[in-house]
Amino acid sequence: MRFASFFFDRASRAFGDRPTLAKLVFIIAGASSGGLIAYADAKTDLGVSSYQRPSKKKVVVLGTGWGGTSFLRNLDSSLYDVQVISPRNYFTFTPLLPSVTSGTVEARSIVEPIRNIIRKKGGEIKFWEAECFKIDPSNKRVHCRYTSAKHTGETDEFLVEYDYLVIAIGAKANTFNIPGVEDNCHFLKEIEDAQKIRKSIMDCFERATLPNLNEDERKKILHFVIVGGGPTGVEFAAELHDFVCEDLSKLYPSIYGLVKIAVIQGGEHILTAFDERISTFAEEKFKRDGIDLKIGFRVVKVSDEDITMMSKATGEFSVPYGMVVWSAGIGTRLVISDFMKQIGQGNRLVLATDEWLRVSGCDGVYAVGDCASIIQRKVMLYCDAGPGPASYCLATSCLLKRFLTCATVAASVSSDNAVGRTHDESNDVSKVGGAVMNNNNNKSIGKATADRTSVGRKAVAVSDKSGPRWGCITTTGDGGRAIIAKSGGMSVAGTDDDCPKRGSGGSD
Repeated sequence: MRFASFFFDRASRAFGDRPTLAKLVFIIAGASSGGLIAYADAKTDLGVSSYQRPSKKKVVVLGTGWGGTSFLRNLDSSLYDVQVISPRNYFTFTPLLPSVTSGTVEARSIVEPIRNIIRKKGGEIKFWEAECFKIDPSNKRVHCRYTSAKHTGETDEFLVEYDYLVIAIGAKANTFNIPGVEDNCHFLKEIEDAQKIRKSIMDCFERATLPNLNEDERKKILHFVIVGGGPTGVEFAAELHDFVCEDLSKLYPSIYGLVKIAVIQGGEHILTAFDERISTFAEEKFKRDGIDLKIGFRVVKVSDEDITMMSKATGEFSVPYGMVVWSAGIGTRLVISDFMKQIGQGNRLVLATDEWLRVSGCDGVYAVGDCASIIQRKVMLYCDAGPGPASYCLATSCLLKRFLTCATVAASVSSDNAVGRTHDESNDVSKVGGAVMNNNNNKSIGKATADRTSVGRKAVAVSDKSGPRWGCITTTGDGGRAIIAKSGGMSVAGTDDDCPKRGSGGSD
């Protein structure tokens, strides 16, 4: 045993000088009794750090609507630490919301739990059912809260840091600060809104059957008003009409004839964002179905008994109603308004982004959906050509599939001159997308080249094989202005001398 004890002590000292290795030593001692002595040393060098995988970038997604859900479906969650925050834990197929109000489609049929989407996606994606009420771009974090008991006002607030922030919280219904709208009207943006409208419709019919009401009171209760002639308002009006005619007419035959549906639109037509033929068809269909279209009326107040509107022809007047659905457009959420003020976009209605959806003036922040809009580059520029009719200049670059190189298209049109399309002799622009422009009488169309001055303008177009270079419009008289269009932007020159001569390519 002396030998074993001696060897154990020496081995301990030896391995103590090499602490970077984990050691396990077995010693067989040939003592009289025999035996096995095991020695283990698992110490590591605290001065040498072990290898660690680089931490993932944190991606925070605000919202589970169309924008947020589409982003999640296409994101490789294995590369990022993804965290989703939204006050609703499901995705809603919003085009079918009007159908939920009439029972054509059940609410459960147009929603999908966001946790189910995350589970199918795979990866460690976290979800918190909470509301973001403040965005702090300076410290790259968002302030959130979860309302545990709305009736008591108790809230749980927490902070979430991010490396990349995707804002997809959508918009709210725009009330235009009209008195009474918030308190007396229904909206149609969420599942809960559709369910409330459905219940209100049935309440109106049940109430109208009470024996103590006269006919005028029943007509008031069964007067359904939709404010807004956009897609939501038109679809709901059509669904309500079908619901009343096909279903409720059988259940309430005695009061079916007293039902009135009215659509109030401030513009000259409904569905103004669509083709004129669609708008005309919808208006004619509503008239055939007996839906009252009030075109050119503006709502000024909504009380619990009647709705007040006005027009240029009739002035201001009030109409009693049973239920009002407000679908007159969308507005900016408060958290977005506060965020825009922080980044210098306080004069806008929605966040301004570039073509890559990056929020202007903010690092690592992206925005999609109704809360943002892409800044479009200007292609039309007003040109002051001196005395005479007003003129306009069109300047744009034409790039077709990266291998077609064209000169900048530049043309000037006045009410007295007939200008057709620009022509570049070195690379026939007219064949690859020149701009065709007619004069007022739509008769005279021609090419504006460097050799033709009868149209009142001289066009010089220079092409370079490396890409579009310069295009220039000059006036033939004195006092005019020249438009120089570059591939990277536009600038205005004062005289003809500022235009590059034919064959010279200006710098981009």
